[in-house]
Amino acid sequence: MDAVTEQVLDALRRQREVFLELADSLGEEDWTRPTADNETWSVKDTLAHLSASDHSMAGLVRVVAQGTYDVKAGQAFDLEEFNRRQVERRQETSLEDLREEMDQYRAQLLELVGGMTAAQLSEPVWTFGVDGRHGGAIPLRDRLLEYAEHDGYHAAHIRGAVGR
Repeated sequence: MDAVTEQVLDALRRQREVFLELADSLGEEDWTRPTADNETWSVKDTLAHLSASDHSMAGLVRVVAQGTYDVKAGQAFDLEEFNRRQVERRQETSLEDLREEMDQYRAQLLELVGGMTAAQLSEPVWTFGVDGRHGGAIPLRDRLLEYAEHDGYHAAHIRGAVGR
């Protein structure tokens, strides 16, 4: 495995470990608190979002590995609607099941990334801007490194919600 792949895998693992340490420290009352970044989401909803995001990212990596990814299709993807639907779909899912789902999807993502070549990790993919709408094409490796920070972004907002 090359150094770039190792860097991506390490970032994905490290950020998830930090997020899960925070999640494991939360009390029962914390899970229903609204988050600082999205007052319509509870802390539990953020877990649902991260699980859905890992599932989606694994799908992206899979189609890039298969050589069937289309950057133009990435541009047409409605990130806000996807997030809303995925969180809504998981409203009745227990915390335990969400954690299991998160672990499963992150493991799939890590396995897929670990099997990629440097050329595949250089393939351009669409990334969303800060507003979720305006972005551009970047190498998959950069998108994955950016994505690794996603856990930290949401962890910061959960910390704000629970006063840590």
